[in-house]
Amino acid sequence: MIQPSNQTILIVDDTPTNLEILSNALMSEGYQVAVAVDGESAISQIQYKPPTLVLLDVMMPGIDGFETCRRLKANAQTKDIPILFMTALSETENKSKGFKLGAVDYITKPFETEEVLVRVDTHLRLYQLTTGLEQVVKTRTAQLTTTLDHLQKTQTKLIRSEKMSLVGELSAGVAYEISNPVNFIHGNLHHVDTYLTQLLQFAEHYYSQQQPLTTTTQSHLPQPLETDFDLDLKFIRKDLPDILGSFHRGTNRIQKLVSALQIFSDPSRATQKSVDVHDLIESCLTLLSHRLQKKSRQSRPEVFKEYQQLPLIDCYPAALSQALMSIFLTYISNIEKAQQESSELTPKILIRTTSQDQQSITITIAVNLKQIIDDSFLTEKSPQLISTDEQFRKLASANDMNLLLAHDIVANQHHGCLHKQTQAGQTELTIELPQCLPVELSATARPAIE
Repeated sequence: MIQPSNQTILIVDDTPTNLEILSNALMSEGYQVAVAVDGESAISQIQYKPPTLVLLDVMMPGIDGFETCRRLKANAQTKDIPILFMTALSETENKSKGFKLGAVDYITKPFETEEVLVRVDTHLRLYQLTTGLEQVVKTRTAQLTTTLDHLQKTQTKLIRSEKMSLVGELSAGVAYEISNPVNFIHGNLHHVDTYLTQLLQFAEHYYSQQQPLTTTTQSHLPQPLETDFDLDLKFIRKDLPDILGSFHRGTNRIQKLVSALQIFSDPSRATQKSVDVHDLIESCLTLLSHRLQKKSRQSRPEVFKEYQQLPLIDCYPAALSQALMSIFLTYISNIEKAQQESSELTPKILIRTTSQDQQSITITIAVNLKQIIDDSFLTEKSPQLISTDEQFRKLASANDMNLLLAHDIVANQHHGCLHKQTQAGQTELTIELPQCLPVELSATARPAIE
């Protein structure tokens, strides 16, 4: 409701009679009234004490009403004050000029006081509604900004939490994988030490008899010498190479695990590098071998690879490794869940890579299960970029944070996309990545969340 006593109307007119008539009419309705006789004094008065609305005569000495209006609208402090022109000019050209300058209405002289009061009341109401709406918009915008900021912080926390979960998963797997070769090496060091000690004692004892040792084959050795220790040379000759071979295999396994960990936890994760995607895939499979090598051969997922020759791509290797790792973990976890429901299931994972005209590459991970990825997250009808807050909320509500982490890395950091297809009883998840990151993305993309 308009309260006239709180509204100040400035009347700008060089005719005293008009000032008197309008002032009396407005004050009788409870409005506060201020007057000015020319444009210059009106501008000064408005800057000192802005009114709620201005009744502005067009034809005045000095600067006319059009110029006065132009100056008021050019000033950030006075541009929103409603201006009603008062004029005897009725030509369309003059009215159009006034509206273009920012006036809200015209009052034609000679005017009727009732008409003036109605127009003043109408435009004050419109001004009040507009001002109130702007305030509501500002308030809602501030609320939405706060909500969005909270959502982004929550998303970041969830991603960090999932990354820590991923690190924990890998730590347990790596510890398991390393423990086997390390325990074997540690357990056999005693035997190797014993064998070498006995062989050295045998050699020393042999040379002490001053008989030359010309060959290592037992058939060409002299008659066995009487010694004070038990030496089964035939067994040592067979067992020692086997142990050393196992040492080599174990240390090679450890080297692969360490190399894969170095890729995954590359300290220069904020730096782009040109890499072979196949190396990243293989490092992920190495780190996840404890999940792929079950005790029961029937339940062990079979991994097949169809690799095409790919160009090197620009990426953040550690971050992209995290994305691939998250997707593999999603598949493996769902396979294990499906196996609990059907013991006859023989899971198969196919990893296929292709190159698209040297412009982009695709990595497709397929599994012989139909419902393995949440449908609220990916579309199976057509490839779509995963990038909206709505999709994020759906994904978060589905508790599939592995895919959220993969999406954040692929879409936001590498300008790629993920899409899913379900057909012929299997699920395919495809990652599409550009061979070269766009220049603008390279300058602004953030590295993986620490």
